[in-house]
Amino acid sequence: MLTRIPSELKEVNDSKQLSAADRLRLATVIRAHAQFCCVVHVSNRKIDRMGINPSTEFALLRALRRAEIAGIPVSAILMDGRFRFERLQKKVKVETLVQGDSRVLSIAAASILAKTSRDARMDRFGSIFPQYSLADHKGYGTKAHRDEIKRNGVTRLHRQSYGIIEQPMLDFGDQ
Repeated sequence: MLTRIPSELKEVNDSKQLSAADRLRLATVIRAHAQFCCVVHVSNRKIDRMGINPSTEFALLRALRRAEIAGIPVSAILMDGRFRFERLQKKVKVETLVQGDSRVLSIAAASILAKTSRDARMDRFGSIFPQYSLADHKGYGTKAHRDEIKRNGVTRLHRQSYGIIEQPMLDFGDQ
């Protein structure tokens, strides 16, 4: 357990409060100091089928398994939000904190790693679907993105569960 925060980590904060450049720089610092870290992506189709809470639990169970495989003992999970996890809580203590990413260093660090990983994926998807400007808005439901969906239709990347997509979408399967 850390008794003091290394100076390189002092700027770690809620990822939404940092610039993209600062998030990228800090992600490198976080990885250098972390005993273990992993980012688990859950497909849009799985989220649409399961819902956000079960999909989040699925991702946490997968991350917990990866830590186990790496030989890293996990005694508790701290995370941002108001989630309840039935299966996960049978394996490990889970504490959720509203605005945890602005209050707890490890939650803020996780938010930075998750956001930089997601942004990199959106940049790659942007080259596949250039008409959606994914590199600019990273797939968030901005007005520009909603206008692009109206103009171009949906892709296999779009979630239907947000309710902004009017036409049905094919399921291309997932992991």
